[in-house]
Amino acid sequence: MPLKHKNKHPKNSQLLQVSRNKVVFLDLLVLDEMGVTIETTDGKEPFSYIHGRGNLLSALEFYLEGQCAGFECELTLDPNEAFGEYDAELIIEINSDQLSADVIVEEGEYVQAHGPNGAMQFRIDKIDGGKVYLNANHPLAGKKLTFILKILSVREPHADEVRHKRPHPAGHHLMVVGSA
Repeated sequence: MPLKHKNKHPKNSQLLQVSRNKVVFLDLLVLDEMGVTIETTDGKEPFSYIHGRGNLLSALEFYLEGQCAGFECELTLDPNEAFGEYDAELIIEINSDQLSADVIVEEGEYVQAHGPNGAMQFRIDKIDGGKVYLNANHPLAGKKLTFILKILSVREPHADEVRHKRPHPAGHHLMVVGSA
């Protein structure tokens, strides 16, 4: 399925290759096993990330390494290459009165809790009477996913982008010097 996206980021005449700390702009389409669209850039801004900084699945980064603007591919990743296997032990049951009063207690909402290793995010999967079932699995855990990618452009990052480990799509000129 081809992506329709106007390239607002013209190709670099030097055809930079995707490598660590390069800013990469992608058109992408992510499909589940049934061919249902999970995410797309069609009609939106391109997806941008800094390569090699943990902002993209490592299997995708590995495949894109060394490629240039114009490269297109379709990759299907098993759960262990994408967002991990689904782990039933990551679902906990609590009493609804254990949640903070400011928490919206609805299925699909997210809550944060502090555990021994720091903050954890849980999705409310189910509410049954006074019981709330919290799920720490990634929403795409256990799913085989297909990624259709096209590299629109590759550019050198600004120093702040490298420090922040993310691109500043609105433009470096909007960043405050030394911002966190």
